[in-house]
Amino acid sequence: MLRKLLRLLLVASWIIAFLLAYQSVEAGSATSPLAARAHIQVTRWAGDASVDEMRRDLGELAREKGILIGQVVPSLEHNRTGRTIYLNGAGADEFVASDPAMDFGYAMRTELKSMPEIGMRGPVGWWIVLGEAGGGAVADALREHGAETHQLEPAGYPDIRKLASGSSEVIWVTALLLAGATAASVVSRTRRYAIRRLHGGEVWASWLSEIGPLFLGWLLGGAVTMAVGVGWAAISFGGVGVGELAAQTVLMAALLFSGALVSLLFFLWITHGTDILGAIKGEIPGRPVLAVAYFLRCVSVALALGLVAGVVALSADARSREEATRPLLELGDASVVVSGNVYNHEDENRLVEVIRSWLASKDRAGDLLLAKRQTLAEIPDDGMSVESLWVNHRYLEEQRVTLADGTRATAGNLGDGITILIGPGLWDLRDRVRKQVEALFEGMIRQDAGDLPVKVVPVGAGQVLNTFSMPPEVTGESLTTTSSSLLSDPVVVVVPPGVFGPYAGTAGDGQLLVFGTDGIRADVMNNPELGRFVLSVTPVVERAGTIMADKRNELRIATFGAATAGVVAVLAGVAVAGAYTRLHASRILVRHLHGWSMWSNYRVLIALEGIILLAVLAWAPYEAMRRRAEFEALFAGDPTQQAPALQTLDMLPALLMSLVATGGFALTLLIAHRNIVRNGISEA
Repeated sequence: MLRKLLRLLLVASWIIAFLLAYQSVEAGSATSPLAARAHIQVTRWAGDASVDEMRRDLGELAREKGILIGQVVPSLEHNRTGRTIYLNGAGADEFVASDPAMDFGYAMRTELKSMPEIGMRGPVGWWIVLGEAGGGAVADALREHGAETHQLEPAGYPDIRKLASGSSEVIWVTALLLAGATAASVVSRTRRYAIRRLHGGEVWASWLSEIGPLFLGWLLGGAVTMAVGVGWAAISFGGVGVGELAAQTVLMAALLFSGALVSLLFFLWITHGTDILGAIKGEIPGRPVLAVAYFLRCVSVALALGLVAGVVALSADARSREEATRPLLELGDASVVVSGNVYNHEDENRLVEVIRSWLASKDRAGDLLLAKRQTLAEIPDDGMSVESLWVNHRYLEEQRVTLADGTRATAGNLGDGITILIGPGLWDLRDRVRKQVEALFEGMIRQDAGDLPVKVVPVGAGQVLNTFSMPPEVTGESLTTTSSSLLSDPVVVVVPPGVFGPYAGTAGDGQLLVFGTDGIRADVMNNPELGRFVLSVTPVVERAGTIMADKRNELRIATFGAATAGVVAVLAGVAVAGAYTRLHASRILVRHLHGWSMWSNYRVLIALEGIILLAVLAWAPYEAMRRRAEFEALFAGDPTQQAPALQTLDMLPALLMSLVATGGFALTLLIAHRNIVRNGISEA
């Protein structure tokens, strides 16, 4: 039985290798198209030139070198991750019309368009080069226009570092399982080796007799796996990434088999050093074998649980981000406007005036949403700061703010002037809050706004308000890093249209959104001075798509790793049950014939398995509470952050995994027991 189990595991190693390679190639394809010859990531844009000028220069470079240059723009459509690649260069229109395959796997869907259709979107994100190598020249051109770039050259495959990324635990568990199964198989055949030695057999002959069939079975399993798996991928994805998939699979399978081969040779050497007479009598070092098997069992379960816990944390983070970005998707054609092209103090002053005047007109027209966070001083003097949110009338249309009488705050019922909305928690300190808000007027309200009336209005408790915030394009922050866009009971300062002061700076950091992409472009085209300073216009839907694409890809990889580790944990349980019954078959049969029950025959084994199961059952709620406390401690000092929602039910996958692993163990034990009894009685 152990021999059959080893052969099964060797075939399974090919399947695991294929699945690991698949997720690795799919993750790479989701990041940037595999068909590209060069991948360039723009991490920051200083904005030293207009985006249109930059793209014109890149188009000339592409035609000069005979390549295609594309900018990758992420999007979310129908709750799936997608992207659009805007191509520039000679033959770009023909290439787009041919609709070539660009994706590997199902994690990403790509649409091709010509570069003129991209509009005024900023350059932050991924760029690709199709055709002969020209990544260095493209990266240099982007840097000349103020972009900070990181170039990734296509790695020659097979690349074990890429394969092992995010899957090292699964690789180790699989390798240990194969090594343990190999050791158990060799030890269980000690008597056969002893008889061969008694008849003058050489050690090397025994080695060849063991290695040969296993190697042929491993090759056959690999041939079937490669034919089915790689063939399916080639048909499904139009040949994209198939070469890398095949190479990564072979490399991983070869590494796993090498570990099993080393274990095989080592234990063959050990068994040939044992006493021949004892070995012929069937004396097998069962305790070491079972100790190794149980060690592998415990390690595989522990790693599987650790990976499941990681999936739970990532899932909670993904839910929080989806909740934060969902309102952004509902805003329609709202965009982040980035300005720049400033070279001296005079240019800076002129930019502020031009952008402020333009955005003020958008504000008065109702085409601008303002939601700027501003921390007030400590109120009361207890060491805790109070968060204020400065908003305009359009914000009140998109986000419900409930007054103390239960009605919704609107421009109509608040009236003219500046309104400070304060909840019951700070209502007794409203005079102090008003003074601190008014102290900020110099920087937040235009000096030419005149004498605006200020009033304080109470609002209901438990107000959770969305800031519709996006990570900035120009501050160098990672696109996957964003603070929570939800604020609990902030002081809300409502300013009338056109009187906000720092329009330009607030727009650049994503706390001000402008509606109507077509109208923005028309304004820029009709006003040359405005067009000089407006560098890019990026729809918030695309920025939200970037954030969610990264988190979903990370969660997908982690889920696959946890699932694979769970399978390995089940196989480890099967190996334990198989090794025990094979090594103690005679004793089990004798005890059965003398009336021993299943529980009595396997009480030690069942007790150990019960301990593992009880440990998991105790660990699950503990882990839920620990991560909850960890999240709360992490976000406790920052009122702008909120901990991801973690529920006790999130531990259900860990419980199910442990139950399945225990069930596999119990089923294997039952089948092996029946075989021992049936075969023993038949021989008698």
